[in-house]
Amino acid sequence: MDSKFIACVKQQMNMHPSMEPQDMYKLCYQVAFGAEHMLLDEERAWRYLQAEFEQVKPDLHWPLVEWLSEGVARVNLSTYKAKGLPLELLFELFVEGARGFDGSEEELDLCIGIVTEMAANGELGFQKQEWQAFCEGRPLGPVHHSQNYKLKEEPAYRVIRGQSVRRIDDLVG
Repeated sequence: MDSKFIACVKQQMNMHPSMEPQDMYKLCYQVAFGAEHMLLDEERAWRYLQAEFEQVKPDLHWPLVEWLSEGVARVNLSTYKAKGLPLELLFELFVEGARGFDGSEEELDLCIGIVTEMAANGELGFQKQEWQAFCEGRPLGPVHHSQNYKLKEEPAYRVIRGQSVRRIDDLVG
């Protein structure tokens, strides 16, 4: 996982240069736990996705799928919408992924350690001290994207399991 996660972090920093420690932690958390925290109320999650999808502008600028690890991917809503893919399928894949994800604190710790080393080597857009200050004493749990990231990147995606990506690929051809 180490080399693949390092490649993922580098790709994410290149694609999203406004990433701050909070956004990187979110990435680590998604790799380790998927989107299980987002599915407390399935009906509410469906309405939220519908509303977000309605607001997002179709755009082929972003890749349809951003791989975070072998087991986890983000599906960009703007690209998904631009390709005219069915929202019901994305929600189904999201639910399957959130329910069937076996996350672990060990994997989160591994990701955090890799990011710490990369920050210490100057490979990220923030310093090791900033990263450690964000992570230190943080209770286990998801975080939102930073305000800066939200403003500059306008993130709109759903996290699914990697094995589900082929169902989307089959539609795209």
